[in-house]
Amino acid sequence: MKKELLAGLLLAVMIAASVLNILLIRKLTDSLIDLAEQTSTAAEAGDWDTAKESAEDMQQKWKDSCGYLRIVLRHSEIDNTTEYLCGLLGGVYEKDSAEVRSAAELIEINFENMTDIERLSPGSVF
Repeated sequence: MKKELLAGLLLAVMIAASVLNILLIRKLTDSLIDLAEQTSTAAEAGDWDTAKESAEDMQQKWKDSCGYLRIVLRHSEIDNTTEYLCGLLGGVYEKDSAEVRSAAELIEINFENMTDIERLSPGSVF
């Protein structure tokens, strides 16, 4: 009986950890999508100081999260996102609103795909 209880408890912990991971990733990606939209909107309005601040804040949040994300996500997703963020920052530094808009759209699509992949399923638990 103890073995069954231990197995059930272990399963409950794994499910809880999976749900927590999904919530953390969703919270992170939602906040970064908001920053990408702010950056794009500011760039289109010609407010390059705000665009730079939003883009750098986004870059810093991403860098701060990479340690955890490298454990739970595929490295190609992280590398692609980092590349898109560099493109966004490059567009801001060059004051190229079309580049900023394009990079922001790529970032949003990438983050939406990332959250779609992270769903509770047997594969995310085992």
